[in-house]
Amino acid sequence: MTIALSKGRILDDTLPLLAEAGIVPTENPDKSRKLIIPTTQADVRLLIVRATDVPTYVEHGAADLGVAGKDVLMEYTGQGLYEPLDLQIAKCRLMTAGAIGAVEPKGRL
Repeated sequence: MTIALSKGRILDDTLPLLAEAGIVPTENPDKSRKLIIPTTQADVRLLIVRATDVPTYVEHGAADLGVAGKDVLMEYTGQGLYEPLDLQIAKCRLMTAGAIGAVEPKGRL
């Protein structure tokens, strides 16, 4: 089985979930230049791709399943994807900043 993952928060948050299922990469994905990382399970490998490519790899059969952000799934225009569950990982945050003492604008930004 091939699992498509993207580097970054999705990968960082997914690895502990996979480890609970006994699937641990045999190499550090953050330090390896390989795109295909073997795991402790002989029949499972990780495919490290760009976030926006995860659905494409799954749709065309290059990966059996993938973990992607909700934003990626909503923007993907392909067909035949199924979202079995929300893993509740890599939550998005909106941060704002301003100069000290600046007057807040009235109304909506």
